[in-house]
Amino acid sequence: MNAPASHNNDHLLYWTAAILVLMGFGLVDTGIVVWCASLITFWQLLVFAFSFALIGMGALFTIWQMRLL
Repeated sequence: MNAPASHNNDHLLYWTAAILVLMGFGLVDTGIVVWCASLITFWQLLVFAFSFALIGMGALFTIWQMRLL
């Protein structure tokens, strides 16, 4: 017996959120190291963080909308 589609999409939403949080921690750690090493500027780091946040929120919003179908 298969689970309802909304049940599977809930799991997909939670797993995607967890993966984005873990990726965010890794990228913040890497960003601090490369900024302290003067390999990138603060503004480049800010643009990258903003892009990551927008892409992540877009992915979560898309999965959330799929759950409502």
